[in-house]
Amino acid sequence: MILVPNQFRSACRGMCAVATAAETTSHKVVDIEGLLGHFNSHVDMDIRGLEETLQALGRGMKKSQVHAVCGDDRFRRLLATIGAQIPDSDHRSLVAVAAALSAIPTSSTPEIIELCQRITVAAIKRREEFKPTALASLALGLASRGSKDPSFIEMVKEDTLAQIDEFSPSELCSILEAQRRWGVHDRDLTEAAIERLTDEIDRFTVTDLVRTLEVMASLGLARGMLLRRLSALAHDQIPQFTPPQLVDILKSLCQLRFLSTVQIEGILEGLGDIREALKTPRRVSEVFMALVSTEYYISQELRDNLMDYYSQLRDERQNERVQLGSLVDMAWSMCASSIHSDLLYDIVQEIYEAPPPRNRDILAKMIEVDKAVAVEGRVTEAPEAWRAAFGEAQRMEIERTDKSRLHFELLDALDALRGARGLDIRLDIMRNRKIGGYVVDFFDEKANLVIEIDTLNKPTPL
Repeated sequence: MILVPNQFRSACRGMCAVATAAETTSHKVVDIEGLLGHFNSHVDMDIRGLEETLQALGRGMKKSQVHAVCGDDRFRRLLATIGAQIPDSDHRSLVAVAAALSAIPTSSTPEIIELCQRITVAAIKRREEFKPTALASLALGLASRGSKDPSFIEMVKEDTLAQIDEFSPSELCSILEAQRRWGVHDRDLTEAAIERLTDEIDRFTVTDLVRTLEVMASLGLARGMLLRRLSALAHDQIPQFTPPQLVDILKSLCQLRFLSTVQIEGILEGLGDIREALKTPRRVSEVFMALVSTEYYISQELRDNLMDYYSQLRDERQNERVQLGSLVDMAWSMCASSIHSDLLYDIVQEIYEAPPPRNRDILAKMIEVDKAVAVEGRVTEAPEAWRAAFGEAQRMEIERTDKSRLHFELLDALDALRGARGLDIRLDIMRNRKIGGYVVDFFDEKANLVIEIDTLNKPTPL
């Protein structure tokens, strides 16, 4: 089977690229002040000009500029001006504005939330205009901004099911990712999407394959036949992928617990020189974590190369902070590898200097890191805000597993266990017990037995 080149599919049909725009476009220096000044002196520009201004701001804004830009009266007026024209805008403009909003590197402000709501209302009124490409882009754009209008979510579900045979793989991935961000799981929509993706696999582009694996990993959809075919196709076509795409494949298959030694070695061979292939700290930490998580034998040379290169890239950032998720991945990987170097403790200190996130995956990893480094006694205790975040993350995980059918089924099976040869020996199982700072799924204190379930929604393997 040969993967279809991206340019061939793109020539026939538009691709949804909201989620991958930052990865696939080269960074250009944008004059933020000039853009806001231009808008301020051309307040009568039409919706197309407003779209272009917002898109340019989203592409060019750095995280360090977010606070100043979002607090600028000109930016607020820009959003208000766009909002005033939304009711009269066509579906193309609604999609363009939603995509531009999704590119802004900040959590939603009241002005952004209000604009998203206006887009949602207008989209529902223009429902008949939205075909698969536009619907998928709009859904992902609004979901990226945290817009969760129940009527719009239902519209996306119904219209996707009604047009399912017209959706491309990339568009289906956008719909599934939007559902994930909304915190919605619709069995009918998910099953229909998986069936459609399976039917279309012979016509997948390189991007289709990468995005499908990413979405399956983020949703924990380890669907056997589709996953096996995607995994085999990726391995057979390694030369067609770019280094960032190979890292995405490595990371996704690792999350899906479907990464073999042969696949790892093929991807590492495809990457070649790590220092040429991986350009950001995030990519280095993703590779390191995937290798450690799968218990792949990492040579001392490769391990040292990854750590030294990560340290170099981190130092080169100067005033621009490394992403928190990357720092946590690197710290977890080093702890799991029993590498208690100065680099590890420096990274942990940098992590604790940042405010704790709400991302439960990051917090779950840091709980393990915190306990691991505490044994060495070289790092100060986690700040109060982080300890509170750890406790809240564990509480939410307990609530989630309390409702888990899988946990109840396993508990029933454990209760039914008997001793060998007629001995009446039963386990005294307690659920969600805290032991040494960790919350475990099942614990028998008398037998000193811990049972943990390794599920795909856990950010780290057992």
